[in-house]
Amino acid sequence: MSKLFEGLKESVMDAGKFFRGEDVSGMTLHTVNIRPLEKKTGKDLKKLRERFGLSQGVLAEIVGVSRKTVESWEHGGVSSKPVARILQLIEADPKILGFLVEEKHKSVVGNM
Repeated sequence: MSKLFEGLKESVMDAGKFFRGEDVSGMTLHTVNIRPLEKKTGKDLKKLRERFGLSQGVLAEIVGVSRKTVESWEHGGVSSKPVARILQLIEADPKILGFLVEEKHKSVVGNM
């Protein structure tokens, strides 16, 4: 048998041992607990948006949808799980908005 086959065979055998709960040198199992997804109502969404001074258009850009979609959500509720998770993250740590949104200021100079 080739070295490649022997290496693959050993890896499969080690994986089997590992998943049966036996100790295998160099393998570690990490487990995580994921927070439950919080369902957002239209009122929740509007309140969050207004709390951070965002227009429907800017929030739409942040989550990758149209302004009309944000408007629709505000009248019904957020049905998209990924978007609900993004909103949950923003609510938990508002600094995320600083990463997602770059505020630009324009100076307007009148005729002199």
